[in-house]
Amino acid sequence: MIGGNNYRKSEFNLAVQGERQPGSSFKPFVLATALKDGISPDSEFESGPVQIPLGDKLWYVHNYENSDLGRISLTTATEVSDNTVYAQLTQLVGPGAIVRTAKKLGISSPLKNYFRDRPRRRGGQPASRWRAPSPPSTTAGYGSTVPPSATIRERSPDVRN
Repeated sequence: MIGGNNYRKSEFNLAVQGERQPGSSFKPFVLATALKDGISPDSEFESGPVQIPLGDKLWYVHNYENSDLGRISLTTATEVSDNTVYAQLTQLVGPGAIVRTAKKLGISSPLKNYFRDRPRRRGGQPASRWRAPSPPSTTAGYGSTVPPSATIRERSPDVRN
């Protein structure tokens, strides 16, 4: 497993120990929650800058390079990974429901209610990449959770040692 460029200089294994902001990789959980709640892929939302109240603060959301598309369907928002539509969708279905969906689909990292416990930076709460492969495999496996695993050593039959 490659977790850095020099283990002698740093024993920190980025692949297993590193945490990253999940960003768009969390959108499938938002979408799954919305679909489960009966929101149609044809439902329309406004693609453009939004402000979502977070108690005494506002969450300002915009799209990459301010690529706002006006009124678009959830299908189109998914195709273009529209941040502003997904922020509105998160507010609509509720962060608690999204956390429950993520847990059911295999996320094992602790998750907080996004609107109540606002993370430090845009992109969501940090999570280990080691725990990230499980949810897509759960979706592909029709609900069967596949825990992450590592290959310790791979050998070819024609190689000695």
